[in-house]
Amino acid sequence: MGVTLSEQVRGTSDVPGRRGRVNVYPDRVPIDVMMPFYGDVEQFKQAVTSVLEQSDPDFRLVVIDDCHPSDEPREWLAGLADGRVHYERNAHNLGVNGNFRRCVDLVTADRYVVMGCDDVMLPGYLKGVRALADAHPDAAVIAPGVEVIDADDHVVRPL
Repeated sequence: MGVTLSEQVRGTSDVPGRRGRVNVYPDRVPIDVMMPFYGDVEQFKQAVTSVLEQSDPDFRLVVIDDCHPSDEPREWLAGLADGRVHYERNAHNLGVNGNFRRCVDLVTADRYVVMGCDDVMLPGYLKGVRALADAHPDAAVIAPGVEVIDADDHVVRPL
């Protein structure tokens, strides 16, 4: 399992058509975690769980299902009963690039992370992204780094 995270911080003027934001703490800028999905359901569950276990709880997780053949992902997310978790299903399969673009189109917060559905987010990841974004408010991209893990969750250095 590879890990690739793309983090972007953008001001509201950069993205037309924003629909508002979710904010657990009114004095803090929320972060949207956008997760395009089509793949292994167990890896997906691990990815979602890692987001929900963040030390910084002020986020909205949006899963965009690219027409996975099973209802299990939708049903599992509904069973979480967590108001921060939102599910969208594409009307037709957009493919990897199209689904990533749709994720960006659905962002409502000023800050967002696009996370692969086979990735695992370390518990302090969003806290680190927030701290870097707060320290560098004019930054267009925040990239705090990743660890690549294998199928047994061991950190590897593939390059």
